[in-house]
Amino acid sequence: MKSGNSHFFLVATTVFALLLATTSACAQNRTGVNQDTGAQARAEVSQGSGEQSGPVIIVDKQLHQREIKVRKGGLFVVQLEQLGAAGYEWAVSEIDENFFEIVQVDTLEKPQAGDITGAPVTRQWRIRANKEGIPTIRFLHYKPWEGPEEASDRFELKVRILP
Repeated sequence: MKSGNSHFFLVATTVFALLLATTSACAQNRTGVNQDTGAQARAEVSQGSGEQSGPVIIVDKQLHQREIKVRKGGLFVVQLEQLGAAGYEWAVSEIDENFFEIVQVDTLEKPQAGDITGAPVTRQWRIRANKEGIPTIRFLHYKPWEGPEEASDRFELKVRILP
């Protein structure tokens, strides 16, 4: 009987260890975090106008002052939450047009349970990397009538554009 219990305990411990290792690996993969850049690489997104779809890196405020890697010709998306009801907007304050092309700018409203007037919205820029290099893009969060000098927040992203 003791031998049977020892065998059961050994099997149960092994199964638990395998389950724990698998769960840990799945949790790391589920986040979609690119270990080189920390950027969220989400599912393939259609790029429109007859172009092929491919992985698009989605960047948010968590990557402030960090670096992402993108291939020349590749797309990435910057998503920043803004307090539109308070009059604040995110705006690109510095971008080198030799390296980047802003393909599309959208304001995404988050689906809310019930009508939440004044809820934050997300401003989104779809940007194409056109030239190899390591340029930086800067954004400011401010009220347009107060000007960028009165910015309440900043976002800076270094982009390593690979061949």
